[in-house]
Amino acid sequence: MITVMDTTSHNRAATPEGTVRHILTAFSNKTRVEVAKYEVAAGKTLRIAPSDRTQVVYVEQGDAEISFQGATHKAQRGCGVYLEPHEEASFQDSGKAAGAPLVLLSVTVPKHTGKALDPKAGASTGYFFD
Repeated sequence: MITVMDTTSHNRAATPEGTVRHILTAFSNKTRVEVAKYEVAAGKTLRIAPSDRTQVVYVEQGDAEISFQGATHKAQRGCGVYLEPHEEASFQDSGKAAGAPLVLLSVTVPKHTGKALDPKAGASTGYFFD
């Protein structure tokens, strides 16, 4: 079944980086998938912390610099990162889209149990995508 959701109807909450709208949550939607929309203010940086879940975060609007695995990537609409549970990234508004905030869509799901992952081995399986 497909459900169309109006993401603008969800309340914004202030964050140090800008605002966040929680679209899907385990508590309110009885799902294991979490979806959030972040608006990052000019000159601010949103850090995506390591978690026990798989995360995909991509640029929906604006221009960003994404720091991931020791490298910095210039990113625009459609670019982002796939993160395994032990990985992290940061998104900084590059300020190139004057007057428009950096808008990010974050989708978080439980780690796929069939895929082995050993964070102590230092193997990184996440990636930047364009």
